[in-house]
Amino acid sequence: MMSSLAGKTIVVTRPSGQESGLVEKIQDAGANVLVCPLISIVPCYEKEELHQTLSQLSSYDWIVFTSANGVNLTLEFAREQQQLKQFQNARIACIGKATEAALSQWDLRAALIPEFYQAEGLLEAFQKEPVQGKKFLLLRAKKAREILHEKLLNLGGIVTELAIYDTLENAEGMTRLAEALNKKTIQAITFTSPSTVHSFKAILHRHPGVNIEKIDFASIGPITSAALRQEGYRVTIEAKIYTSEGLFEAIHEYFRKKVVA
Repeated sequence: MMSSLAGKTIVVTRPSGQESGLVEKIQDAGANVLVCPLISIVPCYEKEELHQTLSQLSSYDWIVFTSANGVNLTLEFAREQQQLKQFQNARIACIGKATEAALSQWDLRAALIPEFYQAEGLLEAFQKEPVQGKKFLLLRAKKAREILHEKLLNLGGIVTELAIYDTLENAEGMTRLAEALNKKTIQAITFTSPSTVHSFKAILHRHPGVNIEKIDFASIGPITSAALRQEGYRVTIEAKIYTSEGLFEAIHEYFRKKVVA
């Protein structure tokens, strides 16, 4: 039986180096994949500040990672500085499966993973732990949402945060997507973060004649969906589990139902 994705062209907008799992699943289901990374991940930490923070890691009750990017960039720096051992006895909290998988690649385990893979889920998990007077180190994106920081402070936590990386527009990927949009061959575009949404908006701003009415927008979860809707885009597909695999399953199910209908 032919897959519901056979012959479809689906755009993957994840940063270079992070797209392979989603691309393979979509291709295996018979679809064509257009890889157009809309953002690039770049380190933005101050080396001396991060070095000093890692040297005092044992003074924190919780080390919090909110993405695999934060894990890998922080631990690569720690390895260069011969500070990896600082993490061996640290209590680490992470926001989801991808972040947990990144930790495992460094032989580290998370003591706390929320049921829902977003800041709100992590806050809910923390509220089952003593927060008052506890010290939290948030290692995160420069443009990350402030809710985790603010709520931990409100609960009486002592919060230090360091911006580990920034997300910038990927000009090459944006140009590639603009050209494909003009050819009108795309059935769906995947979005895996608000940053990918913002870059997509920039494409349309620079190419105002592009028609996107017949394209389905597929979101990895509620935060990304909210960013899409805020910009006026209609979300037709949203992952129930906020991972690449969950996104693929949502896309597959959506097109399966369209075929049946």
